[in-house]
Amino acid sequence: MPIGARDLEHLLVHKFSFERIPGKKHGKYGLFVGGKRVATTYLSGLTGDIDDTLLGPITKQIFVTMNQFKGMKACSIELDAYLAILRERGRL
Repeated sequence: MPIGARDLEHLLVHKFSFERIPGKKHGKYGLFVGGKRVATTYLSGLTGDIDDTLLGPITKQIFVTMNQFKGMKACSIELDAYLAILRERGRL
């Protein structure tokens, strides 16, 4: 289930409220809830289509399974459901 690098960035930033974290490492994104960073992922150097090999580590960094990520991409998991997943995993 490949996803374009720009589509992935758009998904995280616009749909799931991740913010770009400034610093030396380019492409670092974090999700902040109540002023606390609860998830961080790195998208540095990604171009073109990203396959499951590269998506695997990203899904682990944002604390979802590959199936849950597919739901996020397909719009069956919205921000509230994602926050519930994070709550279940003890991130919130």
